[in-house]
Amino acid sequence: MRSLSFIQSKIKDLMHQLQQPIYLVLLIGIMVGLLFFKDYGPSWDEPEFYYYGDLMSKAYSIGDRIDGIYNLESLLDFQDLRFYGPAYLLIGKLFHSLTSWLFPNTSYIELWHLVNFLFFLLGVFFFYKLTCMFVSPRASLASTLLFCLQPVLFGSAWINPKDIPLLVFFLGSIYIGIRSIQSISLIPESFMGVNNNHQKTTVHPSRKKKIFILGGLLIAAVVITFAFSETIENILEQLINWLLLDMRNNLLKKIFLMIAEHITTSNLYLYINKVIAWFHNIRFATAILTAIYSLWMIETAFFPGTIKVIAKQTRTLLTEYRNLFFRKCLNRHILFFFAASVFLGFTISVRVIGPLAGLLIALLAFWKFRWKSIPYIIAYGLVSLIVAYESWPFLWENPIQNFLNVFRHMADNPVSVNVLFNGTVYNSKQLPLLYLPILMLITLTEPALPLMVSGFCISLISFFKKKYSAVEELVIILLWFLIPFLYVLIFRPAMYDNYRHFLFLLPPVFFFAGIGIDAIFSRLSSIWIQIAMLSILLLPNLLAFIQYHPYEYTYYNAFVGGISGAENRYELDYWLLCYKDLTEIVNQSEKNWQSIYVALNPDLVQLYTDKSIIVKKMDNIRYPEDSLIFLPKRWDYQLLFPEFEIAYSIQRRNVPLCIAKVAP
Repeated sequence: MRSLSFIQSKIKDLMHQLQQPIYLVLLIGIMVGLLFFKDYGPSWDEPEFYYYGDLMSKAYSIGDRIDGIYNLESLLDFQDLRFYGPAYLLIGKLFHSLTSWLFPNTSYIELWHLVNFLFFLLGVFFFYKLTCMFVSPRASLASTLLFCLQPVLFGSAWINPKDIPLLVFFLGSIYIGIRSIQSISLIPESFMGVNNNHQKTTVHPSRKKKIFILGGLLIAAVVITFAFSETIENILEQLINWLLLDMRNNLLKKIFLMIAEHITTSNLYLYINKVIAWFHNIRFATAILTAIYSLWMIETAFFPGTIKVIAKQTRTLLTEYRNLFFRKCLNRHILFFFAASVFLGFTISVRVIGPLAGLLIALLAFWKFRWKSIPYIIAYGLVSLIVAYESWPFLWENPIQNFLNVFRHMADNPVSVNVLFNGTVYNSKQLPLLYLPILMLITLTEPALPLMVSGFCISLISFFKKKYSAVEELVIILLWFLIPFLYVLIFRPAMYDNYRHFLFLLPPVFFFAGIGIDAIFSRLSSIWIQIAMLSILLLPNLLAFIQYHPYEYTYYNAFVGGISGAENRYELDYWLLCYKDLTEIVNQSEKNWQSIYVALNPDLVQLYTDKSIIVKKMDNIRYPEDSLIFLPKRWDYQLLFPEFEIAYSIQRRNVPLCIAKVAP
């Protein structure tokens, strides 16, 4: 009966949690995803990026290693995409397989769009929970809606598998990391290793010294095997060759042949691959042992004797069919610790800016616990680095050097393209100082930045008046925005496609907007007035969806005159999404077009054209009579061939995003 009542109480707790409005928002979001995911075409290099993810999944193939056909170098020979960790693609591939089973007649790209959007909803959930730490649930819900319905985010959530996952992983790393630090503070004194005499359990110094030495050896082993992986593999290969081919019949060779009695020179390559596979397994086991050691360090520094308490209470609760894991604060801390570490590892794998999230959480831990936080920071860093390493095959052969190569590549992006900004064409490496601030001002809906500024001012005043109990967390969120923002202003890194590489800066913007909304709501006593106020705030977002769908990311606000005012002054359809709609119009046309010449990325058009139509890249040859030429808005391609008649056009607010001209 006690077990039954326990289960009933847990069900009631779950139902109470599900009554939070964020779950209704997520449910509506899922319905929106299922309704609209087929409306979006493939973006610029999206198909290539998914193909890269498919290749990276082969890097984990045990069967290829055993069969002797494993070749990591050939998988990594994929232009600059190897500098992008495939963590999101590997995770998303699992959900993509599920969606392909649910929607069997849907294209590969469109299913990825559904997966991308559902993953974005996970970031929406993290944002809501983060803002709930500082503002009322109503203000948190309002800021969450204002955040997720931003056209630049909503439009990118479907078709941007690079920058939106970075936003979600970074947001998750900050939120779960903060919860992990806070959970340490919530652990009751009675659960921190206090024995029956109310004295804390201590660890004998000699035992502690031995475990520290063992831990140091484990850490050294992990660092050496990860840092010099390629060298160790070469040594193993040379050693096996030497033992097999050496003419002398020494003791070492006899022992080797006893272990590998069936080995011959013909299957030598296969055997070497097996040995290397065993090396990776042993290395992974060593990393797990190091993680366990790190947990011991946390227990020793923060709550000595806790493991004994856990074991004792676990035995008691197991007899009553109860799960300690979700009942005690310490276990929530362990859950949050591992979740924070895993999310940080994936964030590092997705983009090289990821370690910033870890540094912010480490700063928060040190701010709260000073030098006692060092074991936590070490364990947090080790586990996250292991996750990042294992989820990024490019790092396997030479982790330190390859990560430095990635850092240099991303810090000084070698891509040099023309960027249209305020009516002037700039090189992406020579952008003006105000490039990012102005684009954020004109691409977010009108209420966003005024609310953010007011929220920041309110936070600053509250900081000096000490009104917030979580001042440290507030500063961490502010640094999340300020550090990358100031980096862009000072070092002027190469940027293009507006500021898609820095979309992860938007959560702190809307976090402070939430503080501004909370200040407004606190002065509005009636809930109906609050709802009316929220409706006014969200009106630009809703109008943008009606007017721009499915090109929401081309939205510009009234500060620049909308998309009409942004035409020929700022980038519009830089993802080339309009190709899909333009191609479908051609397919439905009564005229039988024979060929299409495409100015940029003809592969995107090829995905949707009828098989009878030949698609080629536009060149300078004389085009056959009655052939179509697809010209996007970007880089003034629409100005080409002024004498050709326009046959089809994809427009929003009377602004052509791409057109098809007919060769005479």
